[in-house]
Amino acid sequence: MLRTYYVDGLRRLSWLAALLVVAAGCTRAFFRERADRDVEGLLEEKSIDPRWSVEGWYVYPDPRARFADFDNPDHPKKPPDDPAAAALSPDPQPLRSKFCSGPDQEGTGYLEFIRHCDKYNRTVRAQIDDSRPAASLGDPTRAYSADSGPLPAVAGLPAVSDADLPQQKSIDAALRTHEVPFLLNLDQSVELSLFNSREYQNRREDLYLAALPVTLQRFNFVTQFTLGATAVREWLASGRVGGPSSNWNILTTGSVRQLFPTGALLTAQLANELVIGLGTGSTTIGVSNLAINLVQPLLRGGGTAVTLEPLTQSERNLVYGVRSYARFRENYYVYIVGGGSIGNGVFGFDALGGAIANVIAAPAQGYLPTLLTTAQERNERENIRALNAYLALYREFQGRGDFSELQVGQVEQQILTGQQAILQRRQDLQDGLDAFKLQLGVPTRVPLELDDSPLKPIQEMLTEYSRARDEFIALRSQADLYRTQYRIPLQALAGSAVSPIPLDVPLRELVGNLLLESAYAKRAKKFRAMVPERWGRWQAMTNDQIRAELKRLADENRELELLEARQQVLGQALPPADKARLEFLPRDMAFGQLELSIRLYDQARARKGATARDTAILYEETVNNFIRIMSEARDERRDLIQEAWPKLPAVTVDGTDLLAADLDRAQTVAAQVALANRLELMNARGLTVDAWRNITVQANSLLGVLNVGYNFQTPSTPNANQPFALGGARSRHQLIINGELPLVRRAERNDYRTALIVYQRARRNLQATEDFILNDVRVDLRNLRVLAENYRIQQRAVELAYDQVENSLDVLQAPPQPPGPGAAQPGQAAAQANAGNAAALTQQLLSAQGSLLRAQNGLYIVWVQYLIARMTLYRDIERLPLDLRGVWIDEPSAPTAVEPETLPRPGPVEDPDAGRFADQRPSGGG
Repeated sequence: MLRTYYVDGLRRLSWLAALLVVAAGCTRAFFRERADRDVEGLLEEKSIDPRWSVEGWYVYPDPRARFADFDNPDHPKKPPDDPAAAALSPDPQPLRSKFCSGPDQEGTGYLEFIRHCDKYNRTVRAQIDDSRPAASLGDPTRAYSADSGPLPAVAGLPAVSDADLPQQKSIDAALRTHEVPFLLNLDQSVELSLFNSREYQNRREDLYLAALPVTLQRFNFVTQFTLGATAVREWLASGRVGGPSSNWNILTTGSVRQLFPTGALLTAQLANELVIGLGTGSTTIGVSNLAINLVQPLLRGGGTAVTLEPLTQSERNLVYGVRSYARFRENYYVYIVGGGSIGNGVFGFDALGGAIANVIAAPAQGYLPTLLTTAQERNERENIRALNAYLALYREFQGRGDFSELQVGQVEQQILTGQQAILQRRQDLQDGLDAFKLQLGVPTRVPLELDDSPLKPIQEMLTEYSRARDEFIALRSQADLYRTQYRIPLQALAGSAVSPIPLDVPLRELVGNLLLESAYAKRAKKFRAMVPERWGRWQAMTNDQIRAELKRLADENRELELLEARQQVLGQALPPADKARLEFLPRDMAFGQLELSIRLYDQARARKGATARDTAILYEETVNNFIRIMSEARDERRDLIQEAWPKLPAVTVDGTDLLAADLDRAQTVAAQVALANRLELMNARGLTVDAWRNITVQANSLLGVLNVGYNFQTPSTPNANQPFALGGARSRHQLIINGELPLVRRAERNDYRTALIVYQRARRNLQATEDFILNDVRVDLRNLRVLAENYRIQQRAVELAYDQVENSLDVLQAPPQPPGPGAAQPGQAAAQANAGNAAALTQQLLSAQGSLLRAQNGLYIVWVQYLIARMTLYRDIERLPLDLRGVWIDEPSAPTAVEPETLPRPGPVEDPDAGRFADQRPSGGG
């Protein structure tokens, strides 16, 4: 008997343990994974339209991300706590705090991605055959390391020694860093930010949260089952009614619930009570009761308009959220590439919670603005290089007595101003790089270098202009190679003093070689081809014939100039033939003057008793004539460079060139495309209909209550152990009609009136959305067209700036007039002749150099602004397609980034049919 008692007890305990396990429910991982599957299915369902297809979405942090979490998502370890907060407050989870704590973790996969991209980019860069010196792009201050040597010299100008500018080393060291940077291009930066950006991950999670209400609303219309049980162990003493007794009282209930679109609610419940007597002579009694209830509201709360509204609104909100996420992807690309706000202006992101709250947002720096600062720093550096060369040239002139300390001080003062500017540029560049790292989600301690491929066209053009300028200066210096042999002896001569210094310079051979064989002449092929014929014509003449021909051509040139002046007064242009002749005559006369000066030089050398002064003057005159002739080659070289100006990327929409078409046509095309494709406008239309539907919903709450119900109950046989003996004569049927007059509806009235106002606001908001979209597109288009014109203007500004610098150097380096016979002291006449022009020439050169710097910076600014404006326009007309990496498909600005080595996921996905997002989902027990 005792053994049977214990066996029955064990059976009951096992039954109770099973009941407890069932009551505890499934694991955390089961519910999380079921929620993931529901959301994934909803997103696949809502993103069927390619205009807002969900690409590259996953709710869990990418394992390559810095914020990757490799803990069990359902049981994460306790992160490090604030010591003061932990000490000054109770710990409600002491065991978990003690045994489930761990150090703060940070993913490193993004570093592997960066290293892989750096290796690839440097391999590609090493394969490019480019002998030109490359500037440091990510952090130009690294170009001035301790072993980098002095600043490079300008070709044809004196070199600069470190002793001349001892403060340069201090300036270079102020912001120098010896870190070796990682090289990233534009596409790789976008791809990195896509999985490593905290802001982007927030938006992924917002989209997930927007889908959860849909799962709940859909579940409301699913048949729902519930099951519960209550077990009571009861002992009654003898003094109690029914005592003494010992029994188990077990009450179980099961129910099913179904909501219909009309608002009808059907519920069925089966309740069972089982009383197990454990005392002597006790019996077991089991009774049940089945109840079925159906209620259909006819007025308030009835009908599909009211019942389906929460489901409809949640479904539509998810559609808005999917569109907003697609719009965010486009905005994010512009945010990473061009800077600006990560938000969506006045429109916001519908159903994604608006602006990101409760997080620290990264600064809006952008890849292209950072490159712009890099280019401007490079220009400042080039400006310092040129100014240092000018300073060396001025000190050389000062040593000859051509300029005073005043002019040297002006140049040095300009250098100091430039050094301040370059320091500021370097600070701006390093600040910008750090801000861009925050955009990418990368720690600021990680050194980065940005590939300058988007600015390469402009950089190469400016490099070509600088090369042409430096080569012309070098050509002049080469032609002037022997001139310095005369200047120093001339300073020792009185006005008409004779110094029989023997001179033996093969001038004709020197000039001929430079005209035909110099590197500069070889680049000007047309000029080089016509030199033998045009120079040969003058070589065939006698000296008298040359003088007569020069006089005739000068008279003809003067008449054409007068004709041109008269035509300009009349507002007419010179005939093409006369204009071409006017351009040709000075160039042809230069050959005649060159031939005559060479002959006079040769005659002076052959004349007995010729002075060094006379021969030097003739030599300088020959060199100046040579430079005038080479100016034609310089013009040809400049024309060739001007033909190579990079074209602005085209802006074509539906076959219409928005830059070439007239403004009205371009605005019409852009507006039509924007109104047909803008996702915010689609959402605004949907929200207006939502407000319209809500009027009916709120009006329904003003009605009275009229419900029709049916109730059915049937118990089992009482006081018997027949729990399933239902029905028969014990059943009860009820038809219930419930009504209530709408006497108290103040709150409902207010809600209804609010719904009317909300609808009117929605209508106005829809109109405003259309107007603001059209305004954005029109502003974008006008801005783009203005920038395109500014680009052409800036091209001319750069050309003129280089011309001004070259002309200023030509005037500055022109030979000083020799002293006349009446000079009182050696060199006094030359000093008096140049004293009045020294300040003007210096100011002219420095002003031209400053204008060149501003023109170069302005050119980069216009180019970058155009690229950003073009990208913004395509975004605002919803024509900015992105690939899975988040990169603009239509505009690959760099070689495609190779995929980095794939890192292991936090855990395997056990279910192969979990959905297309399942590979991003951590695994867990079910």
